[in-house]
Amino acid sequence: MFFLEVSLLDLYLFSFFSVLLLTLIIWNVTFLLGESNSKFYHKAFNAGFSANQYTQNINTNIRFFIVGLLFLIFDVELVLMLPIALSPTKSFLDLSSFYMFFLILTLLMLVETSKDFLSLI
Repeated sequence: MFFLEVSLLDLYLFSFFSVLLLTLIIWNVTFLLGESNSKFYHKAFNAGFSANQYTQNINTNIRFFIVGLLFLIFDVELVLMLPIALSPTKSFLDLSSFYMFFLILTLLMLVETSKDFLSLI
């Protein structure tokens, strides 16, 4: 029986060149079959917004941005708390920092609700 010895480098090179060849084939097929003489080919993309729409002063509600900012802050803080909550070994320092962090979050949420920051009307 004949065994073909293949190294890891050969497998990587084969994978790289096969993906490269497949990419070139797909690119050539789409280039040859695609419509290049379309009347919209050389025009800039327009999403339906007029150019003078952004030159006017638009009054926006600042509460929308506050809610977005609060969501971002609390989302990042929850992501920071998740590894501490899911760690299999918890020391006293980990738990105390977790509870202190959670207490600060709770106090901030109480301040925001008492100041009526979260109401959108």
